[in-house]
Amino acid sequence: MSFVKIKSCIKKYDFVNFEKLLDDIKKYKYAIIYKSDCVKTLHTKDVDSNVLTDFLEVRAFDGNGELKVIYDGEYYIGRVRADGNGDDFEVVDENHLLWGNHITKEENGYTSLSEDRGTRLELPLEVNDKKRAFITVRNYLNPDENIFEFNDYRMVEFFAKGAKEYGNK
Repeated sequence: MSFVKIKSCIKKYDFVNFEKLLDDIKKYKYAIIYKSDCVKTLHTKDVDSNVLTDFLEVRAFDGNGELKVIYDGEYYIGRVRADGNGDDFEVVDENHLLWGNHITKEENGYTSLSEDRGTRLELPLEVNDKKRAFITVRNYLNPDENIFEFNDYRMVEFFAKGAKEYGNK
């Protein structure tokens, strides 16, 4: 793990309506939609208005940035983080192993990871039976040189060595 310096900026996301949110989500590659009863992990071309009903949090992301929108019980609030321009930040990328040692290839091109305890996670990529799936998380170091703390993080990508991208046969 090593720190690199990049340019990045954050701006407030103004929620207008669900149609606009859906259009904005589709500008990214992946989406994670948190609901009270489940978590949906999707390729953004599979996100529709039905999936967005009753969400608690949406994170749409790719290698360039992330859109994060939270429903706080009354309002939808959010932010957009874009890498490549803005202020200098030191960042470190971490690869987190996704749980699930039972791998099932789904007909829709997704891979289902599950555990004996009954939990299941569907990923928008094809994972080989002998490989494990990961998510890359980028951590942004506080620019105050007297304090070592991360002041933000975002999702970057899902991957598995030897995996096929969703939709690529």
